[in-house]
Amino acid sequence: MVFECGNCHRNSTAESFCSECGERILPKQAEAPSSGGGQIASPLSDVIKRAMNAKPQGVVAEAKQKVAKRMEKASGEMLVVCDLSGSMAEGIGGLSVSKYEHLEIALEDIRKAFPKVRVVGFNSTVKEIKGKLPPPGGGTDLAGALKFAGKFRPAKTIIISDGIPDNEHLATCEADTLTGIIDTIYCGPDGHPAIEFLRSLSRLAGGTSLAWDGFQSQLSANIRGLLMGA
Repeated sequence: MVFECGNCHRNSTAESFCSECGERILPKQAEAPSSGGGQIASPLSDVIKRAMNAKPQGVVAEAKQKVAKRMEKASGEMLVVCDLSGSMAEGIGGLSVSKYEHLEIALEDIRKAFPKVRVVGFNSTVKEIKGKLPPPGGGTDLAGALKFAGKFRPAKTIIISDGIPDNEHLATCEADTLTGIIDTIYCGPDGHPAIEFLRSLSRLAGGTSLAWDGFQSQLSANIRGLLMGA
């Protein structure tokens, strides 16, 4: 049996991965006879199959280059940037526990497991938090929080928020100039416009975006997973 890479069409004697492009090498389908009552091979179907198997190498390479550039000036710092606006006092999930209370519990766990991680809190103001979280209230100055985070030149920043920032454009601009990768965790029900906004920040900075509605694993588990993936 002959095996062939669906992308660059290198032949092999066994199913494996192509040494040239990394695509999986699969059994090569025999060409259908052009006469004698058999099915006629379709050149178009072959082109479609190759396109489906091909990696978007230009897109992948561009994304990797962008992440590499963001990491050039980054230090080894990891930041958790927490939304402390008034809406974080609202309940989430099936229990009468607020998003703020979940965040308090999660950060207590994270600080024990990752003592070097910095915590930045933001509402209408921004500050680094080394002790107990201040009570929720005020606006959502994410742009100011990301600008503040920039002085640490982080390699990874995890944004935890439940809403749209006061100024989406400024927040996006600050995210674009921040060093390192940006991961995001949305806290709240499905369908909120903040989900897509936070995803856009993660896409911009080569990170991961999660949505947490209070019914799944604990918030700390999501934060741990992102920090361990650094």
